This record gives sequence, structure tokens and C-alpha cells, in this order.
Amino acid sequence: MLRRGEAARLGMILVLAVGLAQPACAYRRAQPTTTPTLPTRETLPAEIAKTVSGIIKGRPVGTKYTVVSGKRSTVVDANKAVIRNHGRFAGPADLTPGSFIRAVGSMNGTTFAAKTIDIVRAAGAKSKKKK
Repeated sequence: MLRRGEAARLGMILVLAVGLAQPACAYRRAQPTTTPTLPTRETLPAEIAKTVSGIIKGRPVGTKYTVVSGKRSTVVDANKAVIRNHGRFAGPADLTPGSFIRAVGSMNGTTFAAKTIDIVRAAGAKSKKKK
């Protein structure tokens, strides 16, 4: 049998053991499995896709074309762009001065980085007018 006071000590030890074990288990469960990382400049999404429409002026400089729409001119980089002529695949040779194009992409400084370029009307082609 237990002596006088041993029951009280045993009870106090059990209370302390259970009381300290619960916060330790809760602390382990609350820790995230992975550490969250803040987005860096490289992982931030690029600008929202924009569209540039206009006529190609002059010869290209490398893969860069000058597109004029009204009084505004924009330099379009066609390096990684998919070029289409009326829905069919085309090449950079089809981007001739005087062609009316529509480019979709994003601005990269002062240059428009195109993802797709659609040739709406080729240079010298007649526009479709209703009679």
C-alpha cells in the first residue's frame, strides 16, 4: 500500500506529465511541413497579355519590327513568337513592310515581346470591301 502522502505525489506527477505533454504535441502539429517562400522577381507573373495592332514599317532589325498604329509606334520582338497568316503557320519572311499584323504578348521595357503574331492583311493585298 501507499504510504501517507505518496498518493498525492503520484497524482501531482501524473497531472504534470499529462499537462506538459499536450502543449508539446500541439506544438509539433502546428509546425508547417514546408516553409512558405515569398515570390521573387523571377517568379512573379509577367504583365497581363496585351495586344498591339498596326502596320509594319521598314525592314526588321534582327527579329524586331516597328509597328505603327496611328501616331504611336511600338517595337515588336518576334524572336519566340508563333507567326500565323490567316490561321496557317507562317515564317518570319512573311512579316514584310506594309503588312497589317496583330501581336499578342507583354511589354518588356520599351520592347513588346510577342507570343503570337497574326498577319491580318499581307503587304499589297487588297482589303475586302462589300460592293
